[in-house]
Amino acid sequence: MFWIEPAAIYCDGALRRGLSVLVSSSDGEGRILEVAPRREDELRVESLPRSILLPGFVNTHSHAFQRALRGWVQHAAGED
Repeated sequence: MFWIEPAAIYCDGALRRGLSVLVSSSDGEGRILEVAPRREDELRVESLPRSILLPGFVNTHSHAFQRALRGWVQHAAGED
């Protein structure tokens, strides 16, 4: 496990300072275990003094528009 200590974290709808992220590293996944003020312990600390952590954003892009265009494009004269 290790701590990530950024300048700020976007959490609960606001930019908050003084919080750190406890990350597990034993499973190779890097799972977030806790977002809280860092405790004094023996764990490694990755200091990111000029960084702001944001939540992961869901990839919501879609290719549905391509269905709407099907049959309306690529009508070239001659060889394609």
